[in-house]
Amino acid sequence: MQNHKIGIVLLVFSGCLAAFSCAKKEESFTVETVDGVRFVRNLSARTATAPPRTSFVVDLLIDGEADTQGEVIVSPIDIDADSAGNIYLLDRRDAVVRKLDVRGVFKQTFGRKGQGPGEFDSPSDLELFPDGRILVADPSQMRGCIFSSDGILLSTFSMENASGGFVVGRDGRAVAAYMVGEPFEYRVGVFNFASGDLSPVFRQEMHWPARLMNDRLRYDFPYLVRWAIDSKNRLIVGSAVAYEIRVLDPGGRTEFVFGKDAPRIPVEGEMKDKIAATAPQVLRFQKKPNPYLTNPYFPFFESLAVDERDRIWVQRYQQKWTDRINRDTPYDVFSPEGIFLFEARIAGHVTSKLVFKNGFIYVLKKSETGFPQVVRLKFEESEANRR
Repeated sequence: MQNHKIGIVLLVFSGCLAAFSCAKKEESFTVETVDGVRFVRNLSARTATAPPRTSFVVDLLIDGEADTQGEVIVSPIDIDADSAGNIYLLDRRDAVVRKLDVRGVFKQTFGRKGQGPGEFDSPSDLELFPDGRILVADPSQMRGCIFSSDGILLSTFSMENASGGFVVGRDGRAVAAYMVGEPFEYRVGVFNFASGDLSPVFRQEMHWPARLMNDRLRYDFPYLVRWAIDSKNRLIVGSAVAYEIRVLDPGGRTEFVFGKDAPRIPVEGEMKDKIAATAPQVLRFQKKPNPYLTNPYFPFFESLAVDERDRIWVQRYQQKWTDRINRDTPYDVFSPEGIFLFEARIAGHVTSKLVFKNGFIYVLKKSETGFPQVVRLKFEESEANRR
């Protein structure tokens, strides 16, 4: 069990970045300004030739098949860690938070199934504040709880909308998102714990349905939105309809946009047939049809994360098959200025966003037999990556 688990310093592109791009990477990216916004475009030639210079060493592995002092990891949906290395797991099915120490030994459980104070129905997010307090969001009940690091309930908060995807910055502000019906869109913004609402800074048009499934695979329509926060409390956010990610300052203003040349991967075969069969139902739920029902394609990315050096990790989307486990999970890693650096692959089927803390990566995975795993990784890279 024990194999011993965001800001952006924007360069002055007219000077430093120009000199930088004229050196060894002159063909790796282009920069242009459109309507006052700087766009960094990483070219496919660069990404195709990036050499592998990374490795991940398993520092701790806890398998869901194992009993941890009477506690079995059943269905973890989110993970985080504190400065002491304690690991916190949010279990959606059991509606509890499990706390493990730095060695992976079970310490305590808090929260439980129910509708009372400190209880959950279907919790979705677990995040730690910089001071160690723990946020657990339960959009199904339109509320959330804040606990001490020892599991004592400190406060509860209501949600005006069913907000989810909570991420907490170093300034203690939380970013989340919700869907609205008119217009049908996804809104990302800073959550106000007093009012229960959020101030949108990013909007993405949505359509029904959000995903389709059959007995073999699941298809996510590409308008899913993902975000992360860097160490200067800047929001890294993007919609997977394109490989384009926006960097917003703490006030919600766009600093720059970056992306990467990448082809769309079309949906084909039986899932495309299922999508076509769904089209006649769309107008029952929306006044206009879902444009992604025609010539559908997979999202460009799955999740975003920022490491302890403010590099941006973009998890590339992989098809979701019900009867198979991915052998590895691919990431594109960009500098804080949005310049592509290298590709990294984590062995196994990653099921959560990456959490970079204490010099480690904390992540949830799925084993080859389909059981959940809690993994703490040490990321090793060549000196070339560090320069």
